[in-house]
Order: sequence, then C-alpha cells, then structure tokens
Amino acid sequence: MSQAGSSAGADAPPRLTDEGSAPSDTSESEELTVRLITAYWFVASVVDAGFPYLEPRGLVGYGAPRGTHLAVEAFPRVSATDVGGYAGLSASAPPLRLRAGRRFSYAPGRSFPLEAASYDRVDVELDDRSRARFWSWEARLTGEPQLGPGTLLSESAVGYLEKIPEGRAAYSSGFRVVVGGPWVFSQRLGYLLHFGYDDALRVGLVVDALRDPERRATTLRAGLLARLQLASDLEARLSLVPTWVGPDHLGLMGGDFSELGLRWWWSEPL
Repeated sequence: MSQAGSSAGADAPPRLTDEGSAPSDTSESEELTVRLITAYWFVASVVDAGFPYLEPRGLVGYGAPRGTHLAVEAFPRVSATDVGGYAGLSASAPPLRLRAGRRFSYAPGRSFPLEAASYDRVDVELDDRSRARFWSWEARLTGEPQLGPGTLLSESAVGYLEKIPEGRAAYSSGFRVVVGGPWVFSQRLGYLLHFGYDDALRVGLVVDALRDPERRATTLRAGLLARLQLASDLEARLSLVPTWVGPDHLGLMGGDFSELGLRWWWSEPL
C-alpha cells in the first residue's frame, strides 16, 4: 500500500489523542502519517475479495499497523476449489515483512494423487476418496524497497506439508504446485514501475522459482503484477503469472492467478 509521508522541514505530525485517533482538525494524509509512525495496540483487518476467492485477514498487535509492528494474524480462505485457514505471527519493519504460521487446506472433491513424474489438472482433481486434507507450516520473508522510479520486489518462502500419505503427493494452494514430499521452497523477484499522481498505479514483471526436493523438480513462472490505489484504504490488485517451465501441466492451477480483485484495509487502536 502506498504510504503517505511528510516532506523535509515540515512540522511534526499531530499526536494521537487518548482514544488513539488524530485531533479533529487533522487532514486524512496527516492522520495516515501518524498511524504509520506511532506505536500502539491495534486491531486490523485486510480483506482480499475477487474472482474466485475471499480471504478476510484479522490482526491484533502492537506498533503501527501499516508500518513497524508485531502481530498475531489469522484468516479463513474460501475459493471455488478449496477451503482452509491460516494462523501465525507477522513482523513488519518496512520495507521488510516476515510471516510464519500454520495453514489448513481441504479440497472436498480432490484426492492425494499417486506419485508420478508429471501431473496434469485431471490427476490433481481426481477424487478417489483419499480426501486432500492436510496441515502445513509456512514462512515468508518479503521485501519491497523503493529503487529508482519504482519498487523492487522479493519474497523468499519455505513450506512444510504434514502427513502426506505414503506413495502420494499433494497440491499446495499456498505455493500452487504439486508437492511430493514435505518440503517446498520458492523465491520471487520483480520490479514495479510507479505511474500517476502519488504513484497510484504500479505495474511490473515478476519471476518465481520453486523447488521440490522430493520430486527433484524446479518450476519457473513469470508474468505481470499490477496495483492501483483507489483510496487510502482500498486497492485493486492483479496477478497474471503463468508457469513457463516445470514438470506438470496444471493450467490455471499451476500459475499465480490468485489476485483479480480488491484489497480493503481497516485498523483501529485498542
């Protein structure tokens, strides 16, 4: 999300009142600046909604909700193919953010596919009554430093899937690959150029590399990301990152098409 800031030599931002909000004569941009740099206990929500998914995240923590903070976060996720949830810790010190937690995934009409050298969408969506229900651990370190006329993107992630049946594999909705063993690793690099008033539009390219040690498989994805700031608390988001190299042929399931919708942000002091 774009962060409003004060220019050099400007007056210090207004202090928060006892209730945790800026005085009534504070402009919207000044109040956002206060919330970015002032530490306090807060409750927050980030709602991602689009086609075909809904993911409302809840956070409770201390710090600045859209700045440096430490929080507990949890969310359910509902899409056209599966349901699940996540709970964990979130630590942010812009431009870095670390998230680590546990995810539950359940696809009612999907099974654990039998071990194979390659999979297609039919293999993954086959229902042989071995219900694809499992827990996993995830950790993601994201960096978004400003560099030149845009933002450099980096995300390093590791996942550990629990209790995959012997002789089976599992489709991970978090990494969007078929995983043969417990471990999966990913790295994203990209760059977004800024356009428009207050850098409201950001468009760029990203490259993803994923590694499954059990299958000895590497998957490469590359494509487009776009972000449009509609208001201080509302953003339109688009991800079109298909798979170009990899052992599987999963169509849309194998690419990062996970964002085609809106992100709404809300926070309040406790």
